[in-house]
Parts: sequence; C-alpha cells; structure tokens
Amino acid sequence: AERIGPPRRPAEFAVPLLAWVRTRATRQQTAAEAVTIGRVLDSASWAGNHAAVRDLARAVAPALARSLRWGAWRQALELGERAALELGAHHDAAYFAHERDVRRRALAAGFGALAGGGGGGYALAAQHSAP
Repeated sequence: AERIGPPRRPAEFAVPLLAWVRTRATRQQTAAEAVTIGRVLDSASWAGNHAAVRDLARAVAPALARSLRWGAWRQALELGERAALELGAHHDAAYFAHERDVRRRALAAGFGALAGGGGGGYALAAQHSAP
C-alpha cells in the first residue's frame, strides 16, 4: 500500500499511544513496546509537547517498572519529570522523583544481592511491583 502524506514524526504518536496504553494495552504489551515508547517520549520532549510527555510517561512507568525494563523506566521517569517541571505540575514532578528514587534503591539492592548480599534486590523489586 502506498502511503499518502508526509512521513510522521514519533512525537505525533504520543497522544494515540497514550490512548492505547490507557484503554487497551496490557502491562506486557506496554513493556514489549518500550523502545517505541522511548522514541515517542524523546521526540515529543524535543518538540516541546510537555503535557503529552508527562501523561504518557506517567501511564507507562508502572508497566515498565513491573517488567524490570530498567533503562526504559529511567527514560520515562526522567522525561516525565522534566515535562512536569516545564508545566509547573509539581505533584507530577514529585511522583517522578519518588519513582526515580525507588528505581535507584531497587537497583542498588539488586547489585548488592549480586555481590553476595542475598536476594534482597529481587525482594525489593517484587515488593515494588506488587499491585
């Protein structure tokens, strides 16, 4: 099939992607699209679409955390926090800052477990992932 119109930039998918995440996507589907979500968040951030970045990052962060997609989760939290601050949405910025701290503690505990500290990292990650 031939495409009609100019090529779309990833930022243009932020709102439809948010609708998909909120209405139809499972956590597993959201985690499976982590690379796409990251590209859309990054592109929308560069385009100055702060509301879409904040909303999409907030919607995908729990699924990325529960799937242990550490890099994608970090990207969503950082871009979401930056967007929230640009919007003056301090409640949202506090959420992202808190989640970044949770991620940092989970990673630190996980590295401690790998170094012989026991299974605390897995337990912390599992505890955070509980509904």
